[in-house]
Amino acid sequence: MYERIEAEESLIGCLLSDNNSIEKVYGILSPEMFDSGVLGAAYHEYRKAFDEKRSLTIVELKQRMEGIGYKNYEIDDALMKAATSGSMSFQIGGFANAILNHWKKSQIDKILGSTEISEADVDGQIDKLIGNLESLRAGQSTDAETVAEITTKYKDCYFIDRNKPSARLNVEDLDSLIGGFEGGDLILIGARPAVGKSALVTQWAEMFANLGLRVGFYNLEMTSKQMYERFVAAKSGIEITRIRMATRFHNDEEERYRKAVEELETQDRLFISTGAKKVSDIRADMRTAKYDLLIVDYLQLLIADERYRGNRQAEVGYISSQLKAIAMDYSIPVIALSQLNRQSEGRQNKEPTMGELREAGNLEQDASTIILMWNKNENDPSEKGLKVEKSRQGKTGRCDMVFDGAHMRFKPESEKTPFDGR
Repeated sequence: MYERIEAEESLIGCLLSDNNSIEKVYGILSPEMFDSGVLGAAYHEYRKAFDEKRSLTIVELKQRMEGIGYKNYEIDDALMKAATSGSMSFQIGGFANAILNHWKKSQIDKILGSTEISEADVDGQIDKLIGNLESLRAGQSTDAETVAEITTKYKDCYFIDRNKPSARLNVEDLDSLIGGFEGGDLILIGARPAVGKSALVTQWAEMFANLGLRVGFYNLEMTSKQMYERFVAAKSGIEITRIRMATRFHNDEEERYRKAVEELETQDRLFISTGAKKVSDIRADMRTAKYDLLIVDYLQLLIADERYRGNRQAEVGYISSQLKAIAMDYSIPVIALSQLNRQSEGRQNKEPTMGELREAGNLEQDASTIILMWNKNENDPSEKGLKVEKSRQGKTGRCDMVFDGAHMRFKPESEKTPFDGR
């Protein structure tokens, strides 16, 4: 059995001699699994180079590692030991497994060391412990199934009355196109700022929670207080500006406000998380929260777990692929909002295309469904256009909606109300 530092030096030695051997271990190891921060940083640079489809000389590697918090002599010393380890590229798989096993043992030690079982919630604590341990086993055994096995699993799930809540949108035109959202889907909703995409998914989030789904809502640009104001406005019918600014109730506002608050105080299936987040934070939450559906508002505000030094397109591509992986691994829909660039503003009808997704990366490829929104009428911003630009399991097409900005609600066109400019 290799010692941990020996395995790390030998693995980097393999990469120094043959950059292409990174392909054999790319999906096995991540930089944080290295005990040596310098060698972990070197491995990180090799992964980035692989993403960029290029090779690195040792001189280029050193240049890319400058400014990461280590002194030049520390980098030189670590790479010299790796270069003289005598490892050959065909051995890289064994070194990777040794690093992975060392890391898993350290993680198990941490999990067990921090676990305090009390009688108050023993079952919940056991579930959390098992979930943490199971996450360490991910990827160790194949989950491939034959078509016969898949057929046996799903054959009785169709053409029946479904008791389980489904992630349908209660928007007739949209549901007829995409049929609701399914586990494994990454759904992108793109629009320019101030079109209403955040209000739309907030409305959906509450609807899904009321159907009995556990919804994880990651709002990266609002505070929990701002989210609360939107929920109250939608439920009470009191304009959001009055909720934020009024000093006393008028007419029946107090009754409507109290009723909305009472309803919200029973909402225990919608979980709001605000502030800066990494994709790994969301994945960690999934292990214990077991959400049925995730919403991220919005994708470009997520912090990548990898550093791309100015390659924003690659960074966004990494984030989208990781969100898609969460959708697949946990078999849940993941709805992610995305900003669009300014290209559509130059058109007379303002209708965007999915090619305008900002810092696109792999967005178009990773998404199962892409829904775009825009203001249809410059003189009346309540008129919204929605179109399904991509639908892997459904159809593409358009539908029209009306946005009541004062109450943060989307409504059918027949219920059109004045727009307050929000």
